Amino acid sequence: MQNINIVNLDKGNLDEVLGICDLYWNDEFSTHLKKRLNDYIDANEESTKQNFKFFVAVANEEVVGVAGMRNVPEKMKGFCTTDNAVELYIMAVKYKNKGVGTTLLEKRIQIAKESGYREAILFGGITHQESWGFYDTKFKRVGDTLGTGNEEGTIWRVEL
Repeated sequence: MQNINIVNLDKGNLDEVLGICDLYWNDEFSTHLKKRLNDYIDANEESTKQNFKFFVAVANEEVVGVAGMRNVPEKMKGFCTTDNAVELYIMAVKYKNKGVGTTLLEKRIQIAKESGYREAILFGGITHQESWGFYDTKFKRVGDTLGTGNEEGTIWRVEL
């Protein structure tokens, strides 16, 4: 896939983003994520406090992915080695193995560095183990924990 542009999530691309999220989640996390996305667009207090940022990948005028980032939640701070870490929060793509995930990851890392973060962590749930190989190429596994909805999963970390 050529010419993947990364833009900020907004009301104009929300419905397409929600459709991509539906490809991955249809449970309690889906409800949680949809609320987070809407809260971000509405710039509500909790979204602002956690410093959420959501990015949308667009190729050939089609929304093909979404990814987010936020300040590391308290329960994940034990996996960090600095006091200035960011969590790379969710990533979903419409087409796999087309460079969408890599482009979204690179954009989040760039923004994290520009924002002064010194490390990044991410959680990969056991229900999405097909993504773990991708994470292993970019990050170091540092432990296991429970994510949102008490899903078992693994934490990865990288210095920025």
